[in-house]
Amino acid sequence: MKKLFISALAIAATAIIVPVSQNSTAIGAGSIPDFSTLLTDCGANGGAKPCYYPDSGNTDSGSAYLGECSNSITDFCFTATVNNEPAPSNFKIVATVSAYKTHTPSESIAGYEIFLHAFALPAGNTLNGDYWGSSDRPRDQGTYGGVAGGVVDLSGVTINGRALNQTDTIKVVVKYKTSGLPQYSVVVSEDGTMDFSMNGQDMTLTLEGKPARVAIEAASQHITLDPNSTFDPATLAANKCGLPNMRFVACNVNQAESNPLAFYARSKSFINSPGADVPGPIWVSTNATYFHFPNVEYDNATKKYVMRVKTGAPHFLADGTTLHTGSFSAFLPNGILSQWKIEKTEAALKTALAVSITKNDVSTEATPTFIIGELGVRVKFPQISYSAPVLAVGQAPATAAAATTTTAVAATTTTSPAVVAVTKTLRKGASSSLTSLIRPSGKGKATWRATGGCRVSGTKLVAPTKAGKCTLTLSQAKYLKTPASRRSINITVK
Repeated sequence: MKKLFISALAIAATAIIVPVSQNSTAIGAGSIPDFSTLLTDCGANGGAKPCYYPDSGNTDSGSAYLGECSNSITDFCFTATVNNEPAPSNFKIVATVSAYKTHTPSESIAGYEIFLHAFALPAGNTLNGDYWGSSDRPRDQGTYGGVAGGVVDLSGVTINGRALNQTDTIKVVVKYKTSGLPQYSVVVSEDGTMDFSMNGQDMTLTLEGKPARVAIEAASQHITLDPNSTFDPATLAANKCGLPNMRFVACNVNQAESNPLAFYARSKSFINSPGADVPGPIWVSTNATYFHFPNVEYDNATKKYVMRVKTGAPHFLADGTTLHTGSFSAFLPNGILSQWKIEKTEAALKTALAVSITKNDVSTEATPTFIIGELGVRVKFPQISYSAPVLAVGQAPATAAAATTTTAVAATTTTSPAVVAVTKTLRKGASSSLTSLIRPSGKGKATWRATGGCRVSGTKLVAPTKAGKCTLTLSQAKYLKTPASRRSINITVK
């Protein structure tokens, strides 16, 4: 199980990091908790939680399995309630926090990721540590020692003599240690919320919402993830659903095999650039079966930032006639709003934010509801439907007059690099993937050039061993209707 968890962490983070900060800050070694010294080994203590599993397949990696909070257990633990009452005995949580390559400065996806899954526990079953990974089909726990575990459908939970339903509110408060506020998080819940409170290394994560109706395809229809594939959505075989790789969520399954009530979440804190440069916490709530973490991108064509979330689920519920409607909301923290130069007022948000839903390459503008809070703004989308919509919220395009001016200026400066107002950070002597620093646009031939002491080595940018500044430039040739382009960013070497 620990091996599955670490693999899920590495896969989940591969292609979601597009930093947006102008001032990056590297996290010092003193801010990086070491689970192996804070917790006892799960194998040595008989699996009593909380405990630590080292990862046999990776050095500098492992997983903390969290237990229920009590008078004697106050960290690496959780407390669950339903309708503000202690959760019933047949409502169970499996919570784990992975530490992946946390002391490896050259690893771009290094960090801490929490996975939390709620299960119903039928009479006679025993909860175990099993759960599905980020790209897996949601499923019941496996059988261990001849005894079945928890089941994903929470309608099996009994509340005062009745079955739990979509009007009940689940709340889980999780306490653990991590390196900093998470950059990206997702909770699968109906109208779910996430709250993060941090003191030093101590994180308190609060999840609250109603169980979501999640549509699940048959096992034979599930797409097995291949993170190295060159997936083309146009070639997707009929009746398939899932994450083909870390660029797409795909689903053209018409009818779900099952549609249980579910509640689960993921949250990731990156340690190194570029992921650590993103102002967090950005989080979304959805009932999508499959999803990627939010992806904040700089659109070189519009000169605007946009956050996109790719989702997927079967079109109809298991009865074959009920449309599987979707819920989605996104939280933009103050740091993002500040970077986007958007005031936190209803009038400013309506003017400055653009919200859209894209299905089958057709984008439709959406009218959201804004919930303004002390730490940021929650953007609630109108009802959506599946199979694979891409939800986006970002800076609104310029007005017609401004766009005309921008076009005229661009026409006079096509031979100069377009320097994006982003500064990224590399540690002295460290390296980072070129495409994680500047994401190529389209399929035009890419040429990379570094100045100021950094150098391009294969597919990576290598920083010098002395502190300083350098520039990375990506030039792309014209491809079909995509024009040639040139983009540059600044690199601070610390």
